Amino acid sequence: MKNLFIFFIISPFIFSDGCFHEDDISHDYPFLNEQASEKATVLFSHEYDLEKENNYYDALINLQNNYPHEIPEVNIISSSEDRLINHFHIDTFPTLLVLDRENKEAKRMEGVIKTQTIINVLKQEFQLEDEKRS
Repeated sequence: MKNLFIFFIISPFIFSDGCFHEDDISHDYPFLNEQASEKATVLFSHEYDLEKENNYYDALINLQNNYPHEIPEVNIISSSEDRLINHFHIDTFPTLLVLDRENKEAKRMEGVIKTQTIINVLKQEFQLEDEKRS
């Protein structure tokens, strides 16, 4: 009887453990803070395939140079960050996500993509003008 009592006391913690991980992910990743005032940009990177990511870096650098106040910092996430990878269902590297203020996926780009395509998609997503802003 004592063992049964202990089981009923402990079992809610064991069986509900998975429920807290996904919901509390913003505690481990500050850029996912629900109080964010802007969108978040997240690049999921795999350290063994960095050459596939060059176009993403080139596009992001280009946009940050031309629109320094309109493009948020890019959060680079390693392929070893299993919780975040599982949370966003990442199965291709590189993957670039733009998250809205509620951490919902607004845009997803996966795999090798041309630099100009990445620039065009992000300019549209962030509603950027074609001319450089001051």
